[in-house]
Amino acid sequence: MIDVGKEVPVPRGAIKLTKNTLKFLLSKFGLENKDVSVYFCNERTIIDLNTQYRFNEEPTDVLSFTGEGDFLGEIIICVPVALRQAEESGVDWQVEFAMLIVHSFLHLLGYDDETEEGFAEMVEVQNKLLKELGYEESSIGRLIPNSR
Repeated sequence: MIDVGKEVPVPRGAIKLTKNTLKFLLSKFGLENKDVSVYFCNERTIIDLNTQYRFNEEPTDVLSFTGEGDFLGEIIICVPVALRQAEESGVDWQVEFAMLIVHSFLHLLGYDDETEEGFAEMVEVQNKLLKELGYEESSIGRLIPNSR
């Protein structure tokens, strides 16, 4: 099951994009029986979470928290930060949201981007998945997370 919640308005189509992207990812990795939660939040919420769990008092675009058993985990996307990054990068919000979802999903699977090697591997897998989802090569070139 894919559960999506929000405390802020999201662009039209964001919930559908989120669910479709996660359905693809769950199927791709043979995890159709797992549950994933996504929550769209504001900057205050992401700052509070980032401070509590990463000891960083700055806003970030996305956080992910691994779960247990059938619950794969939770993805928290800060809508204002994601929209700002999309605009600054010259990509549609859909590209930015898809990148954040794929990137966070890989974290839920255990991928780690804290080392150069891990980061390179994660970006390679992320970009491959985004291509499979139909995102153009020109957009994917930007798809290296700013929150590293």
